[in-house]
Amino acid sequence: MHGDRPRHRQNNERLKRRIVDAICEEWERTEGDLDSMVVYDRLIGEGENFPLSEMEEFMYELVARDLISGTIHLGDVRITDIAPDLCGTTPG
Repeated sequence: MHGDRPRHRQNNERLKRRIVDAICEEWERTEGDLDSMVVYDRLIGEGENFPLSEMEEFMYELVARDLISGTIHLGDVRITDIAPDLCGTTPG
């Protein structure tokens, strides 16, 4: 089991990077707010396969780190602002 941890961590970091990239790309198209479900649906549509709970957990992490601002409702985050350095940082 311990041999799976580095691979899981690597996959987790790759997924976090994909989420941040998608947030940054979608943010450029918005008019002031972005629903995290738009990002999730986009990634699922692009072939990613991960549970919604994993997305929610990472979104909460971004909020806690002040990299995004927004309102949380039933696990969904309505992003109303992103930190200027979000799109240039490595998550985690």
